[in-house]
Amino acid sequence: MTMLERLPIAFALCLSVGCGEGVHSDPGEIIDDETPDASDGDDDDADAAVDLPSCSPDGMRVVLEGAFTASSTDAVTIHHEGHLIGVAGTQAGGDDFIFRRAGDAADGDIEAIATFDVSQYPHNFHYISGPDGPDCEFVPEGTCEGIYALAGSFTVTQLVPSFEATFVFTELADGEGEDPGEAIAGEVTGCISIPNE
Repeated sequence: MTMLERLPIAFALCLSVGCGEGVHSDPGEIIDDETPDASDGDDDDADAAVDLPSCSPDGMRVVLEGAFTASSTDAVTIHHEGHLIGVAGTQAGGDDFIFRRAGDAADGDIEAIATFDVSQYPHNFHYISGPDGPDCEFVPEGTCEGIYALAGSFTVTQLVPSFEATFVFTELADGEGEDPGEAIAGEVTGCISIPNE
């Protein structure tokens, strides 16, 4: 069964375990509504100093590196009520995953070329994967793996014909369950480059 055939199942699982629920903090905030330019010499741009992985020119990829690692070359964008909220697919090793912003679907999306403050609701991010998809509520502990990103930045640089984004997550928590677990030391950097037509 291909990823496109499994996506309705994965999305249904996402909805059943709270795809529209997440970590609540203050109202969401866009840090910068322009595509960032690392060459502007602005010392306040912390992301410019971080060595981000590249999803290009390899094409369709999702990459997370650092304190939590995962990658995929088989992913699609996921939408809820017409709004882009994340990506889902099959990661290297065969487990299905969902990587989405953790807020309620009605509270915002990531469908803007902008840099989002991950510490602000609804832009915390949750990555979760498991051998039977991201439905990890009723499986033995340790079967699934994931992270919650509770601080950092998520920068969208293109929406169509492909969804392109980079991110730096600086405050992490275990994401195996529906709510953030114990803190995880370190940070995660990564990128997304997948079709979004």
